[in-house]
Amino acid sequence: MSTPASEIRKARAVSGFVDTLRLRENRLCGTVRFESTNGRPLGVVLVPVVRPADRWLLQGPDGQAEPRPCANDIQPALGRIGHVRADTVPIEVPWPSGPVAEALLLLLHAQIEGIGDPEFGLARMAGATANASKRCSHAPIDPGSPQPADALRAAIARCIDQRPASELDLAVIRRPAALAHGGPEATVRLAPSDHLAPDRSPAFALGSCQYPAGLIDGSVNLRHAVRSEADIGPADSSLWRLAARCEADHSIDAVVLAGDLVYVDATAGLFDPKSQLDALDFAYGRLRDNRALDRIKRLGVSVFTLMDDHEIRDNYGGEPGELDAARRRYLNSQRAMWPPPVHSPGAPLWTTRQVAGHPCFLADTRSEREARTLANWRDARIYSPAQSAGLRQWIAAQSRTGRPAFVVTSSMLLPRPIRLRDGAAALALQADAWCGYPASLHELLAWIHDRRAGNIVFLSGDEHLSSLARITLHDGEPGRLPLTVYSIHSSALYAPFPFANSQPQDFASSDRFEFEVPGAGGARTLACTVEVLDWIPGDGHALIRPVETKEGWRIDVNFDRVANGASTGSRDHRVWLDTAAAPAEPDATAPSFNPGAARSV
Repeated sequence: MSTPASEIRKARAVSGFVDTLRLRENRLCGTVRFESTNGRPLGVVLVPVVRPADRWLLQGPDGQAEPRPCANDIQPALGRIGHVRADTVPIEVPWPSGPVAEALLLLLHAQIEGIGDPEFGLARMAGATANASKRCSHAPIDPGSPQPADALRAAIARCIDQRPASELDLAVIRRPAALAHGGPEATVRLAPSDHLAPDRSPAFALGSCQYPAGLIDGSVNLRHAVRSEADIGPADSSLWRLAARCEADHSIDAVVLAGDLVYVDATAGLFDPKSQLDALDFAYGRLRDNRALDRIKRLGVSVFTLMDDHEIRDNYGGEPGELDAARRRYLNSQRAMWPPPVHSPGAPLWTTRQVAGHPCFLADTRSEREARTLANWRDARIYSPAQSAGLRQWIAAQSRTGRPAFVVTSSMLLPRPIRLRDGAAALALQADAWCGYPASLHELLAWIHDRRAGNIVFLSGDEHLSSLARITLHDGEPGRLPLTVYSIHSSALYAPFPFANSQPQDFASSDRFEFEVPGAGGARTLACTVEVLDWIPGDGHALIRPVETKEGWRIDVNFDRVANGASTGSRDHRVWLDTAAAPAEPDATAPSFNPGAARSV
């Protein structure tokens, strides 16, 4: 039995978003957070609003702003809510009828005004009242009511008139232009970001490794107010800054997080839960409470997260017994953040997607790797034969387009650790990245060289150190010039322990190695030269912007660094891709090389 709309006493803006909101057939769908001190939500509405100045106002029937909202003028679109879990609830609400560009998303509560709000007084009184409200027998209101009750309209009017603009900003949704022209489905964004849409090529951010906050580096836990930058602790400052950047720059279309979003083994077993299931619950609970990530999802920015070792345990190398539970939790939590289509049951974790309008191969270099021993380290694989074949086919197809195409792996492709530069090949057994699996690394490099795939760019995380590396491949064949590709590695979003962070001196900034490539005409030797163009220590992220010019495609890379909640500077780089078309066959003679392809500014 549903609750009458006349029993609604309070309307409040949602406090966050669990996933990216989407408009499907003119209905807004998604899962939102609510402030539990307001009691259990009983309904959801969208109210047309406009912002002519410094505050949101009700949009009247004529499309103009109503400076003082009158309850009788409010005709909200009433929607449905799903099963309430803790402080989250799924919603489905129709977009208001008429020429409505922006609408305020509000949850409806039976709890009276004042209770649960900071002006009511002691937090413990609010908490006690909220707990009582959670135990009440109210059921969700029926959205089929022909007209909303006066009490419901009055609650909405009070919310628009009395709540601060900063609180309402977080819940105002702008109708996507795609739906205005009859599109069936589109992602929505927070309204203010649409007012700041620069005329730039689409970009996306790259990050990884969000170590959880402790007792002294977390954010201020505000239950009744909207967080500002001053409330954000060191643990969340880098991701919060990335969220602010996405909010200010509408050209940032996606965020790619290359693994280690949770740390199941955060204290290396010292204070971690003893069972793996408890450790997974604890780690993902921390991720769920990360309001900076919440802010990014609220903006409608697509979020792609990869699985790496700390979702399982440090440097997990393919041993049996731990992967299944960790994989399920990753799919149910992190993979659920991805935009549609949803992950199919039983499908591999690797896949292909469009990111900021460019093709992207999102690899799985963790869950499919073979366990290594002294006997098999030369031939062990970092991923399955199926994924290897899928990646090679994808590279072959993308190499013919000449457009930038990105391969994202949680493990760094190159450079190698400096200990491998001097011929100590057996030390590869101790390496966790691609160089620890030489068979897979050499196979991939040879394929890229033979396909003349100079438009492929590798992206990665895990080493807690940003870098930009230029990789040159050459087999010495007459008439075939070297091929250049790039590897971009992002710093950790938050990595507080220096002993766990890689340093530039750990790697070979200038490296050359050779390996044999088998073929029908016998083995041949391929030389790989690696030059690190820049090292960028510290926490942060990379912003990657592909740009097409008359000279060809280039990649603009900005490495943003954060310390103690503030920016410590950034580094800009520009690299030009070799966009010559691939040959018809892998072993065919390569076309002429573009001399300008390998330059870096």
